[in-house]
Amino acid sequence: MKNRELHILIAEQVMGWKVETAPDGSEFFDTGIFCEGRDIDDVGILEKDNLNVFKPTKKLQDAWLVIEKMRKDYHFNFSLTTPEEGSLKTKCYFKLGDIEVSAVCETVQMAICESALLAINALTKSVLNGKEE
Repeated sequence: MKNRELHILIAEQVMGWKVETAPDGSEFFDTGIFCEGRDIDDVGILEKDNLNVFKPTKKLQDAWLVIEKMRKDYHFNFSLTTPEEGSLKTKCYFKLGDIEVSAVCETVQMAICESALLAINALTKSVLNGKEE
């Protein structure tokens, strides 16, 4: 999966954002954040100016938004560690009740993204099976 596709998947499945198309044909994520009746926090998908583009697999501040969403909205506990002594990889671990998932990746950002997707998928299956956390 390409990074752009992964960013869209995380935005939609984890962040709950929708992909919208602007009148000029550019795509953006509608974050659903409004202030005084105006959309104030739409986030770009394509890199015209690269200023406000959501790239959680590349930008640590965007990956941290994923962690904040997982903690605040889904109530997951998390930890970031190294999988073994001397490793340069990162392990991100999410836990909520019986749901425990982790991903080990070359970068912190990718570990966060992969484990968040695993956690949301596990949570969705749990809810569908009637075992709401």
